[in-house]
Amino acid sequence: MAGIMQAARVQPGAVASRLVQILQQDEVSVGQKVAAYEGLRTVPLEQGMEAGLIGSLIAVASQQMRAAPEEASSELQAAASDTLAALSGSYFGPVMRELQKHLRPFVLPAEFTLLTLGKVIAASVYRCVPFLGITLTTMQTVMRGIDDSRRRGAFCTALECTCGAISTYLRSWERSTYPQITRQRFSAHLLPTYRYLLSAWLPSEDTEVKLAVLKALGPVLNILLPRKDLQNQIDGDIPLLLAQYGKNIEAFYITKVLGQILQASSSKNPIPEVYVAAISHTLSYQVTSKAQRPYQLCRENHTEISHVFLQLARSHPSQLLGIFHRKLLMGEEDTRVGILALMSYVIGAEVPGLASLCIKSVKSVLTDGSPRERPMRSLPLGGRLEKTVQKTSLATSEIIIASGRGLSQELWERLLGCVTRTPYTDSMTPLCRCLRTWPRSGSSTDKQPPSAGSLRHLRLPSSCWPGSWCCQHPPSREKGAEWLRCSC
Repeated sequence: MAGIMQAARVQPGAVASRLVQILQQDEVSVGQKVAAYEGLRTVPLEQGMEAGLIGSLIAVASQQMRAAPEEASSELQAAASDTLAALSGSYFGPVMRELQKHLRPFVLPAEFTLLTLGKVIAASVYRCVPFLGITLTTMQTVMRGIDDSRRRGAFCTALECTCGAISTYLRSWERSTYPQITRQRFSAHLLPTYRYLLSAWLPSEDTEVKLAVLKALGPVLNILLPRKDLQNQIDGDIPLLLAQYGKNIEAFYITKVLGQILQASSSKNPIPEVYVAAISHTLSYQVTSKAQRPYQLCRENHTEISHVFLQLARSHPSQLLGIFHRKLLMGEEDTRVGILALMSYVIGAEVPGLASLCIKSVKSVLTDGSPRERPMRSLPLGGRLEKTVQKTSLATSEIIIASGRGLSQELWERLLGCVTRTPYTDSMTPLCRCLRTWPRSGSSTDKQPPSAGSLRHLRLPSSCWPGSWCCQHPPSREKGAEWLRCSC
């Protein structure tokens, strides 16, 4: 290979001609042909090479790329595909014409024809603009005849690359010399393809096909969702997407598509309320400690789930908080931990009007005294989950207080009351952060802490009264113990 590169600098045409001759010989081994393709990709094939040589190279690479599996190995097909894609940088027209010649309406395309087309389109966005419409139309006609998983995967990859190129074009169409093509025209080509993907390919039992479809849906929806008239149709696909969880595919890709759909909705055009409960129940389980694989090992999925709930909080705040509240009251501890973590994320995003709705739910955990679950009062004897409930509840309280919305004397008294109870010693630092933050959270009357006289019934030590040292410095464990002795 080093010798080829050295010779190619001096006589690139002669080297390329010799390598093409090697590719055309049937007696040459697959390994030698793969090496010849690798050598061709190192030869500087700039404009000006002999047209006949370039035509011969494109023809032989196209033929070997499309050969039947019994005639050519996948390694040789991939090498030919990569060479054609690299060649399109200097000879885009001849390469694209060759690919379009083998992508015909109602005729099944070869796997690597689709894969190569995707590579070329992704690498040459603006030069591909004249071909995008016909490519999408032809792909729509051939997909109904594709029934093998490898070709379906290649189709989805080509569609993903094509839609990515369309999105790039729509953001900067003025860079193309071709007359502008609107989103409406592209989406008219894409909508039937999208519908068939969801109705026929996504329910397939083949997990590789499912995954390929889900990866392609993201770029497709980037083009379809900005059209408000299509959102209601796409919202109707939410139950089908939810049904894909637990079918041995990566949950992240399902959640990402759901997040796209919700991101496109707005307060003026939110998803139907009937889907809020279904989404909440399906996704909230995945952030609990009892969630089974593949949910609990995917941080990316957890991040996407948080984004989904944030969108639900913006479009359906009351309904979502009602679901959260019921799960906090009725759910098991691991469920409550997950819900409180989601509430902390949502409140931290400062969704207007949401903090006040969360206070009732947070109080239900802070003051729970049921014999079945006492997440705060039994902390010294409790396990990891109880401590997580405590930590998450107090983190949520800090966010609510810092936001300055929905504060009340009752919440202030509850927090100060926690300081005097022996089981709460581990909570002393976050509790005092809450007390310290309160005076800075707002200036209206209902946000100010009550006077010291109104808190005598709490039996607080003098060091815990409003304005005292505890509201300015988080205490150590030793100081917390001293406070508890003083309060008795």
